[in-house]
This record gives sequence, structure tokens and C-alpha cells, in this order.
Amino acid sequence: MLVAGIATLALGGAVATPAVSSARTKLHVCDDLQVQRKHSTLLATRIRTNYGCSYARTKLQGLLHKGVNRIPTSRTHSGRWGCTSGDVAWTCRRYLREGRQAKRIRFVLTVQVGGEPPPPVTLPTPNPLQRCVDLWNGDPVNRALIGYHFYYDHSIRRFWVYVLPSGRCAFIGVVPASDAEYGNDGDVSVPTGGWAFMADVPELGDPKVIQDQAPANANATLSADESVKLD
Repeated sequence: MLVAGIATLALGGAVATPAVSSARTKLHVCDDLQVQRKHSTLLATRIRTNYGCSYARTKLQGLLHKGVNRIPTSRTHSGRWGCTSGDVAWTCRRYLREGRQAKRIRFVLTVQVGGEPPPPVTLPTPNPLQRCVDLWNGDPVNRALIGYHFYYDHSIRRFWVYVLPSGRCAFIGVVPASDAEYGNDGDVSVPTGGWAFMADVPELGDPKVIQDQAPANANATLSADESVKLD
């Protein structure tokens, strides 16, 4: 009788077994996700999901972008996404109005306080000509004597300011070729302090040739108070 009973069951059809949803068993392993905030970095690792990785990472980006304290919480039948945290991992899913969603995104969340380091600050390169102008303007004796002489006796309003290979500062005045002191209407700093007329500085080369080049290279203005300002 026992054997017959088993045979009858077999003939009656295959015994039905509960269907296992592939959505519950097939989890994709996705790349880590980093969400950068002003004062912290949220790092989602060990991401497992029934969704495609591209969608899951995009959704996580949206869920985490406001910070760990503002991750939306789960609300049954809300029709919205919500997340719960366990001992190790977080689980986020959309809670459908008609029932609980089987699909989910699981991940481990790490929060690093401090945020992204600020970009390096690029300091402007100092203008070597400004050093020369500051040297001129900071010497009231030279301004009162040579600066006054250039401005009022030679009507110099423009200078060609440049730095010699030795580091000395040259101020070459723009004057007409008819000027009585043509080839000497300029001032050059002295390394030990003070100034020298351009004709007394062999390093310049031919002083008249240098004076000839001043109009085309003028880059500073001599004012009535004998101060100099770069263009």
C-alpha cells in the first residue's frame, strides 16, 4: 500500500515547489562609490544590488549627497526610497505603495571627516621691475635730486625700466635726440647703495644706443612728485 501511494503521487504530476525570485538571488557586485561633500567624504563599498550597477550607483549618489545624517529613512508604502542601517551594512530600497519592493541596494558606508583638501594656492610671480620701482620710490634723496632734474630740466615723463644681468635697476629716460645730455638721461642703481648716471655704467653698453631704444620700450611714468609707476 505504501509503494502504491507513492506511485499514485508521481503519476498525478510533479510536486510544485515555491518559485524563487531571481531578483532575490542575483545580486550584482558594483564598484565603490565616493560622494564628496564640503566637510566630509562618504564612501560606499561592497555594493550588492538586484539593479544594474549604473542605476544603483546613480541612485546611491542621490541618496548620499546630503550627508549621512540626511539619508532618507524607510517608510512603508510611501512610494519613496528609504534606507535602513544594520550592524554592518545599509540597505536602500523603494517602498512601493502596494507592497514591499524585493529589489534593493546593500552597501557598507564609511564617512571620512575633513572633506576634499583645498586646491594648492598659486602665488603670483613677483615682478622684478616692481622691485626696481620700489627702490626708486623709496629713495627720497635720489628723487629730490635726480628725479627733479629729469622731470623739470629734461622734461622726462617716460622711463624704460629694466634689470641688468647683474641685477642692477636701470631707468632710461625718453628724451629727444636734441637733448643736451643725450646718452646720460638715465639712472642705474648701485649694488652698495645709491645711484649712478647711465653714462658711468659700462655694463649698459653704448649709452646713446640705449637712449635711442628708450621710446620704443618705455614702460613707466615719472610723475611731478618724482615717483615712478609701472604701466
